[in-house]
Amino acid sequence: MRLTPEKVLVLKQSDRKSVVEAFSRLSLSTGNWLPISHPAANGIDLSVHKTGGSCPITGTNLAEYLAIAAPTHWADGWSYLSRALNSYFVGDAHSAWHFAYYAELRAAQSILSASGCGAFNRWNCILDNLGHIHTFGKEQTHDIVWQALEGLTDLSAGASSDIAKATSVFGHALPNIVQFAYPGISVATTSSNWIHEWMFDLTTSAADKGFRNRCSYDPHIVTPHRSDLSGVVDTVVSIWVALQPVPGATFMELDKQLIQVALEKAARDSLILKGQTPCDGSVIAELKNAYARIISSAPTFQSVPENFIARANVQHSILTHARNASPTPDTPQPVIARATLLLRIATGVTQNLLKDAGQSNSLDFWLDELAERQGIVVDRSSIPPDRREFHSDCATAAEDLDNRFSNGSKNLASLFSHPDVKPHLFSQLERVGQWSLSP
Repeated sequence: MRLTPEKVLVLKQSDRKSVVEAFSRLSLSTGNWLPISHPAANGIDLSVHKTGGSCPITGTNLAEYLAIAAPTHWADGWSYLSRALNSYFVGDAHSAWHFAYYAELRAAQSILSASGCGAFNRWNCILDNLGHIHTFGKEQTHDIVWQALEGLTDLSAGASSDIAKATSVFGHALPNIVQFAYPGISVATTSSNWIHEWMFDLTTSAADKGFRNRCSYDPHIVTPHRSDLSGVVDTVVSIWVALQPVPGATFMELDKQLIQVALEKAARDSLILKGQTPCDGSVIAELKNAYARIISSAPTFQSVPENFIARANVQHSILTHARNASPTPDTPQPVIARATLLLRIATGVTQNLLKDAGQSNSLDFWLDELAERQGIVVDRSSIPPDRREFHSDCATAAEDLDNRFSNGSKNLASLFSHPDVKPHLFSQLERVGQWSLSP
């Protein structure tokens, strides 16, 4: 659905400034997100936002609510994706699609909230740079979220730049790295196009809603779906490899893959502008020159070897599946991949929100509670000083699953019976929150 001219005008004004300022004012040392007396303490509903209501919401109130909505939507997104991965493994592909779509939706809501945009089911609004509320549309959440997210990436220079900055390597955001490689490309162009062209088209996520409805409400025989074990194993292994944290980078491997794809796209575009037909040899030569320009501007980038960047037609599992826009997919791999990528973006957007608000060290009260409630630790005293340690158990479980499958356990029954196969670990994507929002 195309945005109306009225929505375009409103979305162009969206600004995160008041959300950052609101988050900086919140006192989280009490262990509460919002005071009990806050007008939005119980959420945003008609009684809160309706003009003349008993408890009308102000721009300041809305900014505070959006500030705490960004990390909490984000955490719920990882939980939904965990349910999706577990459902996929046990052969329930329809439930996997259902949960993965909701992971996408929560990731999108997290990004919107941090960007100063609220989708509240028939009351949708943005905050401008002065903290004033502007409403747009009366669509339901499942419709307006995708319109708003695509609109922000295309229309709001500030929002698209902030979203693009979510992916970085060695302190340099993806658009900046592409600019180092190709100085003639504008920041605005790089920021607004990188999700659509280099990762996947956001309209695909909107279309996922329709297929999710069929998976959730129709008899399953009308949407044939499969959970091929080889696909399951590939998905589990590729996700935990991509999400491995390293010092100074939450998702180094995944971000490197995104940057590689972005640079190859830029290289092919550059060759076409020169009147050349891109082939593997010319693309690789072009990327070698681009790599030299990146190193000249960002010397730390040489930790990423040239032979990683200077390749052509490289297929990364998550990115490849994310681009599958089939209207009738027979596997949940595409929606799981898209949810993973959107949650990666939501993580970066939330990290930047916390950093800019000076709250990066303030969420332990919440993360500790989640670690205990979600069964990651027995009690809070078991939480390691470096929460990146939570990754290793899951990565090992993914490797064990791969080994058992490769060594003859080709059906669920045999995998279930083997003590090395631990679904509760290799599907526990909630753990990502423990290290990605903890300094």
